[in-house]
Amino acid sequence: MPLDLYARKCDNNISIRCVLFQNRFGSLFDIVNKRIFASGSLSKRSQIIEHSFFKTDGGRAAAGFKGSTRDCVTRALAIAEDMPYKEAYDLINAYSKNEKTSKRRRTKSSSRTGVHRVTFDKVLTDLGWEWTSTMKVGSGCTVHVNKDELPSGRLILRLSRHMAAFIDGELHDSHDCSRNGKRCVYGYWKKPLKRAEDPGAFLDKCEPLRRLFSTPEPRAIKSEYWQAQFKGIFS
Repeated sequence: MPLDLYARKCDNNISIRCVLFQNRFGSLFDIVNKRIFASGSLSKRSQIIEHSFFKTDGGRAAAGFKGSTRDCVTRALAIAEDMPYKEAYDLINAYSKNEKTSKRRRTKSSSRTGVHRVTFDKVLTDLGWEWTSTMKVGSGCTVHVNKDELPSGRLILRLSRHMAAFIDGELHDSHDCSRNGKRCVYGYWKKPLKRAEDPGAFLDKCEPLRRLFSTPEPRAIKSEYWQAQFKGIFS
C-alpha cells in the first residue's frame, strides 16, 4: 500500500491495524509522516499532525553550550519566561545549592543533567507562576498536548519525565514531544500577565536570585534581562 494512502487511513481511524501500528510504533510512524510531507503527498500538515510545533533549543547553542544534555527544564524555563538561556541555567543552579541530598535523592539538581521537581516548583513559584493540576488520582488522562485542551498564554507543561514550553497553542521544544497531540499533560505552570508591582518585595522572596545579584563574582546575574525585571533596584 502506498505510504500516503496508509497514513490517510491511520489518520481517519478507518483501519484498526493502522491505529495499532501507530500506537505500538509511534517513532516509525513519525518517520513515515516526514517522508510523506517531504514528497508533497499531503497538501496540509494538519491531516496528520493536529498541533503547531516550533523547534528551538531555547538559545542553548547561541549561549555557547555544546554536546548532548538533559536540559528540558532549563530549556522550557528560558523559552516560556522569554529569558536568555544562560540566565535560566544560572538561576536553576542557584536554587540547587539549597538542596540537601538523601537516600532517595542522592544528587542535587543541575541545569544540564536534570532538575528535581520540588526545586523547579520553587523557582516558578518565586517567579510568580501559577500551577494548575490536570490529573487527579483515579481520574485518568483528561488533558493532552493539544491547543484545544490547554489555555492561551505562556505555559510550561509537566509531562511524563519531561517539561516543555507551550505558548498560545504552539509547542516550543527541541523535538516534537506531543505524540501527535495525544501525550498526557499532568499539569501546567502559567506565567502571570503582570509581575508584582513592588519588585523589591518580589526579590526578597526570591532569595537565590538575590544572592546572585549580590555576589562579587564576574558571572553574577546582572544582565540586561534582570536589570529590566528589577528596574530601579540595582545601579
